[in-house]
Amino acid sequence: MVVETPDARGYWEHAGLMRLWFAVLAGPVAVALNMFIGYALVKWACAGGRTYVLTVVAVLTLALAVSGAWVGWTCREQVRGANEHGGRVIDRSYFGALVAIGLSLLNALLIVMQAYPHFVLSPCE
Repeated sequence: MVVETPDARGYWEHAGLMRLWFAVLAGPVAVALNMFIGYALVKWACAGGRTYVLTVVAVLTLALAVSGAWVGWTCREQVRGANEHGGRVIDRSYFGALVAIGLSLLNALLIVMQAYPHFVLSPCE
């Protein structure tokens, strides 16, 4: 007679795993988008006097990085029973959520530091 045990990994194999990956990758993608879009638009913004566009890009990418930290926080809240020394899926998910929060907040700080010169100096100089 075969006894089936319920699989505790159901959430982390589907929606939870995608949310965790979004949380990990949102910050670096936001920094890359801020740099690439800002670099591509700087000549156009300076030629037309639309330097506010660079600030809008920075604010949108900052929102993406902060949303990654928020999703990481919600993932961390869902794995309350995790053990920091264990090797279960829930333990690794807890570690991934902590890494995602730290990485997203660090990248959000990087976006703020990249946008700060827009307010002190003119992007057209």
